[in-house]
Amino acid sequence: LWATCRTFVLLRAKYRTGGYCEVGLACGGAGPIEVAYHVFAAKLGNAIKYDERNLLGACDRCNGSEYFARKRDDHRKFDKRHKEILGEALYNALEGLAGRKQIITAEAIEMTERFKMMIERGDWRK
Repeated sequence: LWATCRTFVLLRAKYRTGGYCEVGLACGGAGPIEVAYHVFAAKLGNAIKYDERNLLGACDRCNGSEYFARKRDDHRKFDKRHKEILGEALYNALEGLAGRKQIITAEAIEMTERFKMMIERGDWRK
């Protein structure tokens, strides 16, 4: 599941930005896309981990900066940037999903197939 989800997110991000970081707080938007970046941390649950709306393409520098800011409980600038990128309504909707810890096997299989189909159809171009 993660491999197909990540592939979709990286293709979508590279299409949107020409290969440059979507987060841009540490790199100024000049870093190359290297990782699938979670707006809400993956450890908050599988429902949020695999939701493509919660994922952006980012450089290692922005990904690491956000991780360490979260560890220091100083992630306000990242929260502000996330809201700018996603919009307030989507940000709040994703925040509501963040507590759902489990997805069942059938959901994981369905999600994997959905990502594969979206990749094949080129939905990452949207």
